[in-house]
Amino acid sequence: MKTIELPNIDVPEKHGKVHEVHGLIDPVIYRLATLNPLWTFRVTDTANKFGGVKMAVVFDVLEQGEKLGTIARNYRGGAHVIGVSNDRIAKGRSRGDTYNTTDAEKAILKAKKMFFRLKPDERITQATKDAVNVMQDQAWNRDRNKTQCENTIRKAALEYFSGDGFAHFMAYVETQPSSVSAPLLKAVEDIDRLKAEMLTIATVRDRFDKNETALVIKDSGKYLVKVRDNVQLYDDNTLPHEMRSKLGMLKLVEAETFISTVGCRVSDEVFVLVMDEQV
Repeated sequence: MKTIELPNIDVPEKHGKVHEVHGLIDPVIYRLATLNPLWTFRVTDTANKFGGVKMAVVFDVLEQGEKLGTIARNYRGGAHVIGVSNDRIAKGRSRGDTYNTTDAEKAILKAKKMFFRLKPDERITQATKDAVNVMQDQAWNRDRNKTQCENTIRKAALEYFSGDGFAHFMAYVETQPSSVSAPLLKAVEDIDRLKAEMLTIATVRDRFDKNETALVIKDSGKYLVKVRDNVQLYDDNTLPHEMRSKLGMLKLVEAETFISTVGCRVSDEVFVLVMDEQV
């Protein structure tokens, strides 16, 4: 009888038809399955070879539903090996968590020695670990779900607040003490101011991108002016009237300030002037 046909070999339906066990681990699975008829060898991974033959390459070994360990075809050091693993084996290793070998007899001996149901102390350790994991996982899941619900409510509330609900909200604000209402009313005023400033910046930037501005650099009482591809040097007497007027307004404000229809003071020496007519 082929190993895959033994009565305690379990092939879940999701794997479909599995034709054989990989040759490297086949003698290990066959020997252990025949020696331990109460053990169940459940296929958890497969691989295909030429001709459409599907091979079982990983088995979980169970007894009365309790997992004893795993036997797998692994890849290590450039070659396939037999991997035997469980928590008990992992604890005894300083490097890696799996016992790997190319010798089927050694793999069988390792499984015989290390595959058995949990002792009371091991069961307590495992149960404690499971309890901690469940509490952490479920707390995280609930927190994630709560956050998703809050985001749904927040999105709907924001849409309402941004539309018809804004007037209702402001009416509510008016009924609150000044310690509550004052910061909110100021924020509303600031939003209106910032919107206007953003519109001014966008207008100046659009004119700048379209070459409808003059770039002015103040240097030692002179003005280096670039309009499109034309560069000229002026002084206070020769600077065109339109530029002189707008430059005068921008000199009164701080750097990085924009004035609608006038332009922008980039720095103490650099200015962008919006031109009403071609210079």
